[in-house]
Amino acid sequence: MPLIDAANPKRDTDRVAGTRALVELPLAHRRLPTNVLVAAMDHAADSGVLDPQVVLIDARRGQVEPVAPAISVATLAKHEISRPVLVP
Repeated sequence: MPLIDAANPKRDTDRVAGTRALVELPLAHRRLPTNVLVAAMDHAADSGVLDPQVVLIDARRGQVEPVAPAISVATLAKHEISRPVLVP
């Protein structure tokens, strides 16, 4: 994978940032579709911007459907329950 090669540390000071990138991005697979995340990682490797947060923002832009559907307040109102009454 090009991103792994690009994140490979050249110096010891880069080791932490490279490791963070290699851990954060696969964990994002839990919330993002695989094809969108892979495309964002390829774009990051091509552009040279390897900050994991930038890659995640790019991946979120690539999503077609919204993260969560909007629910109207009227729909939620039917699920309200009455407050309990304390009896002395």
